[in-house]
Amino acid sequence: MSGRGAVLLILLCCLISFAAALVIQSASDSATTPPAKQASTDFGKAQAATHPAGVTRHPIVPFIRPLSLGMKGCPCPAVFQMQLALKHAHFRDNRATGFYGKITAHQVANFQRKVKIKPASGRYGLRTHHALSKYYSQISINRLQQVAHTRRILVITTAMIKIAAHAWAERGIMRYSQSYTRSLLPAYPGVPRATDCSGYVTWVYHSAGRPDPSGFQYRVIGWTGTLAKHGVRVSANGALHVGDLVFYGGGFPYGHVAIVVDAFRRLVSSHGSPGIKVVPFNYRPVSAIRRYF
Repeated sequence: MSGRGAVLLILLCCLISFAAALVIQSASDSATTPPAKQASTDFGKAQAATHPAGVTRHPIVPFIRPLSLGMKGCPCPAVFQMQLALKHAHFRDNRATGFYGKITAHQVANFQRKVKIKPASGRYGLRTHHALSKYYSQISINRLQQVAHTRRILVITTAMIKIAAHAWAERGIMRYSQSYTRSLLPAYPGVPRATDCSGYVTWVYHSAGRPDPSGFQYRVIGWTGTLAKHGVRVSANGALHVGDLVFYGGGFPYGHVAIVVDAFRRLVSSHGSPGIKVVPFNYRPVSAIRRYF
């Protein structure tokens, strides 16, 4: 072989070796670097795991009460919103009425079969409500929250009226006192045998299962000064609610407090030296009114 042919052969071998190195490097890069799309997908999964708020969750829809065929009376808000949810789920094609008739029961039963709730009775209970919750619109959720809040307030105020009526019935054994015994809060239907106005309204709240209006978690009994530091101020010219506390006696910290027990007639239950009495809220000059729920 001539000298020129040897040189060409050497150059050809070098080119082959360089090309092989490039191929190996490319294969290595492919093995260690995933495609851009795969990297994006993995990053999205990591973000979803790190930030749970980014994961889709069904809203919490208040469950007002079980619903069933034959419910009578005025249109029920819970039935009305449930029928709208059935429409969104494509199990109802007629308009929402608020009445739970045979058609609604049949539609609920069909939905129960779809989501495998047994028996498919057509009765709207908690399990069916949970399954249908994702079809409730935000407007429907807001309406049900209003209904739930109203029902909760009704339960609380009814309890307070009952407790105040019980105190009136037992007024013969409830004497007015500012001694240390005022700190005792007997469990309802027991009544405090010796307490003052602040201890009395605190006992009503305690018996109704409400938080301490003085903010002490009932560790001690507050007085007009601590009661008046909490709650929301209410105008004496506005609407009163059962459970509002009315304060009397000049400027803060006031000398007396009573609890509203009849919002329509604007009556309060008051405990003073004459004992328990039910009187108009303005039977004395009103200094302030506070609302606690």
